[in-house]
Amino acid sequence: PAIPAGTKVKVFATAPQSAGKSFVKSEFRLIGILGVADVSPKALTTLYNAKFGSVGSAGLAIFVRLVPVNASTGQEGTGIQASAIVAA
Repeated sequence: PAIPAGTKVKVFATAPQSAGKSFVKSEFRLIGILGVADVSPKALTTLYNAKFGSVGSAGLAIFVRLVPVNASTGQEGTGIQASAIVAA
């Protein structure tokens, strides 16, 4: 959905990982911050490629974590995390 007014979203991602890896907490890197001007759905490919170069080869996993932040106070909300396997 659209990002509410007064909120920003920190976008974290990992470099390509082994598909069997599930604990990646220390691998996340900030790749961008989204605001109300960003449309939904937002393609993160440009942000990801600017940080990591590419999504890697087929069969590797990529993890993404989105964390809402109150723009006035800086307080972070509960993040959501997702992963995907790179297709051929």
